[in-house]
Amino acid sequence: EIGDDRPLILGGYRIYASSRRGFSPLFHWQPAAGEGGFGTVQLPDSGIEGLGPVTNWHLPGGPELWVMLNIEAAPATPVGGQRSGLGALEIRHHLVLRQGDQRFELRPGESLDLSGGQLRYERLDTWMGYRIIYDPTEPWLIATIGVGIATLLWFYARLFWRSGERALLQDKP
Repeated sequence: EIGDDRPLILGGYRIYASSRRGFSPLFHWQPAAGEGGFGTVQLPDSGIEGLGPVTNWHLPGGPELWVMLNIEAAPATPVGGQRSGLGALEIRHHLVLRQGDQRFELRPGESLDLSGGQLRYERLDTWMGYRIIYDPTEPWLIATIGVGIATLLWFYARLFWRSGERALLQDKP
């Protein structure tokens, strides 16, 4: 389990979860000619000017679309638990798509015929941002601190050893 204060450490890299997260609709694009495929579109983690999360994107070999997530009703947080995946599977929603002056609404499982192919909205997924930190100087800093501590121990040990020798010499008649 990782978080914004508990990293996952892999090969010297420290990976932290960030506060950036959002929704990502999964689509199936079937062009008129050629092989289709699945893809997601990452919506920003916040809406603009009172709208839901909004972005533009180009379908492979197809038109440019504008998409907005319109959340109709957010699910309640379960008692004694947390929603998984920002509650993407429980959210009642639809997507608003625009191509030029045309406006379309899609719910999960619905398809839309566009110039160049057919777009099917499969489901709503989520995305999460991470901070990845790697400091190549960390071993050198630890080694420098170790050498500094060893040097100080050696210096003070010599001081005490010499002061002990002087005291022994002064005590002898």
